[in-house]
Amino acid sequence: MQVTKANEGRHRHRATAVLFVAAWRSWFNQIARALGARWKAALLLAALLALVIVAVVWSAASVLDSIGGVQLLHEAPAVVVGAVSCLAALGTILAALYTPDRNTLTAHLSPLPIEPAALRRAARTQELLVGLVLAVTLTAPILSQAALSGPPEAAVRGVALLLGLIAVAENLTLVATRLVGLALAAGRIEPSVARALAALAVLAAFAWMFLASLPINFNEPHGPAVWSAAGLVWALDGPQGWVLVGALGAVSGGLWLALGRVDDIEPGRGRDRRVSARRAGAGMVSLERRQWLRFGPNLVMLIFLNGVAVLALAGTGASGNDPLGTAYLILPMLSAVGVGAFGPTRRVLWLYRMTGRPLAWVVPKMLAVCSVWAVVVVGYGAALALLGQWTWHDLAWMLPISLAELLVAMAVGVLLPVTADQSISGSISEAAALVSVIVLAAGFQSALAGVDSLWWALALQVAAIGLAALGYGLVSVRAALR
Repeated sequence: MQVTKANEGRHRHRATAVLFVAAWRSWFNQIARALGARWKAALLLAALLALVIVAVVWSAASVLDSIGGVQLLHEAPAVVVGAVSCLAALGTILAALYTPDRNTLTAHLSPLPIEPAALRRAARTQELLVGLVLAVTLTAPILSQAALSGPPEAAVRGVALLLGLIAVAENLTLVATRLVGLALAAGRIEPSVARALAALAVLAAFAWMFLASLPINFNEPHGPAVWSAAGLVWALDGPQGWVLVGALGAVSGGLWLALGRVDDIEPGRGRDRRVSARRAGAGMVSLERRQWLRFGPNLVMLIFLNGVAVLALAGTGASGNDPLGTAYLILPMLSAVGVGAFGPTRRVLWLYRMTGRPLAWVVPKMLAVCSVWAVVVVGYGAALALLGQWTWHDLAWMLPISLAELLVAMAVGVLLPVTADQSISGSISEAAALVSVIVLAAGFQSALAGVDSLWWALALQVAAIGLAALGYGLVSVRAALR
């Protein structure tokens, strides 16, 4: 009754809010059932929030200390615009790719007299919110500079400007990704591949805008970031900047309304996906790997992250160096793919049904994900070594901690399963996994920086892998026996 009234005339936008809250409550109840109590779910969410705060403060403090007195907002405004827009797009895309367009909640609500636009806006508002958390985490150093610059009014205005820029970049990313994906799907491309390619194309456009603004490698800064930098400087110079804050809010609101009008990619029929009896009789690890990759969001994310890695390799090969350190960002992203391993089989753990052993799935699932991850990460690392960016010693040095990151992401995926029940679980799981592996990577690099002994360094890496495997095992045992 409430949902029906929310869709009437002047209460149209209330429908979006009602659906938004319903999705969040559904997700929270799902986590509470998995953990056995609502207070445990609330405690887990509090721990995740604390982790985000630690990541933001840590990254902001480390970067502010390294750049000293450089005022990025005034001395390099084009770089600020490019970086904030690109990182906001990246965070939004990572949140959106694990969000299925079709889910159980929308299927149940579709017979009700609810406008499809309200359903779409509710789902994508959740993507925007999770993407905002990732964007703030990634842009914390720039946001902290704005917050620490000048008197209180100027600091608040600077932060508001950057948050407005993030909001515009997020909404524009979702609109552009959907439109490009629909165009590709219309050309008979498999929907999952179309979503991944569309995300790659949009991220590449934002990355070009950022790279074009950098005065490195004899580059003369150009592109949209340079054109808009004058507006940022004007807005930072006085109270008139609130006009630009309002304009960014209006543009963001208009794009958000447009999100409800952009349709979803229809799932294609594709080829016959029946599995032969011989293939169905394959080993447990092989079957777990197939089940993991057949879950749409996992396949989309894997295609997207491999595409990002290929683009980064192409850029490194063309320029001869990696001044932005993209390799060190891509490795944690690649390790985060393990977050979606548990979700597709959480309702029916088929190995338990087949063997009668509740924990039969734990090791095969881990080995299935590790086998795919190892091929991707070793291939990416070897390409960097062949391009001269890394030595083979560097590659061997980074693989152990990357394996620990993968196991941490898998543990997060068991605690916060990626499901198709509603539109929020996958994006939150991916965001939590990314923040966790980034914090782990940063912390481990800081710890190794003060270690001079090779054996102590190896012992730390082995301990990290052991603790990550123990964490995955403990949460898996709890999930299996519940």
